[in-house]
Amino acid sequence: MRTDEEVEQMLVDFLQQFRDFAIGPNLDEKRSIPRALCSIPISVQTKTGAVVCTLLDLSQKGARVGTDQKFSKNEEVLLLPPKGSGEQDKPTKCIVLWTRKLEGEVQAGFQFKGGRPEPWVKETLRELGLSLSVPRQRRKFVRFHSQLSAKCKFASGEQTVKIIDVSYGGALVSSPSKPSPGARVQLYLPACGSNPKLNMTCAVVQSRSSGGGGHQLSLKFENPTETQRKLLVKHLKYYFRRRLL
Repeated sequence: MRTDEEVEQMLVDFLQQFRDFAIGPNLDEKRSIPRALCSIPISVQTKTGAVVCTLLDLSQKGARVGTDQKFSKNEEVLLLPPKGSGEQDKPTKCIVLWTRKLEGEVQAGFQFKGGRPEPWVKETLRELGLSLSVPRQRRKFVRFHSQLSAKCKFASGEQTVKIIDVSYGGALVSSPSKPSPGARVQLYLPACGSNPKLNMTCAVVQSRSSGGGGHQLSLKFENPTETQRKLLVKHLKYYFRRRLL
């Protein structure tokens, strides 16, 4: 009979392996601005035409790609949004900082021009679990972006919140209330697919104003039972599949 700690570690390992299988290890911590490691088909537009590449890592400042064609240092190129991005997403202007043959392929490092990445870059980073508001942090668990409405029970009563993202360890929600850090709340994740709704006890880790009278709350799931952990994994897998559709 496995202990609760062993069961929890098995579930954590499963979820992290599920993440790594789909999008690669989450972060490269060796950089001052960490890059989210990935393997995403992408195209790069040059003066001579489009080059099919694989996006190997991505940050707020640049990207690394792998291909079978060589780029020229200081060449200006356009990094096109991945397939499935919104029609309004624009290519990102880049400068080629370096190019060399690595691991049997040509790799190139790009720096984004203008200092501000296009919205699709921010969205991709968010999907890969890299927080833009705290760029030097490394998350223990990948977070799944969401725009679901949910019920949350505060000391003052129950209110409707919007789930911004959720992970195996907690959630970020938009709320009309602003409880103090350390306060306990009940978050009711709505039913999804064939999975029933899930009630999670949470501790408020951080609370900050988000404009318009609203607040963003960072919540940490507290002491979930084995049943809650298993159901949470099912919810997260559902959210991930929805992003692939």
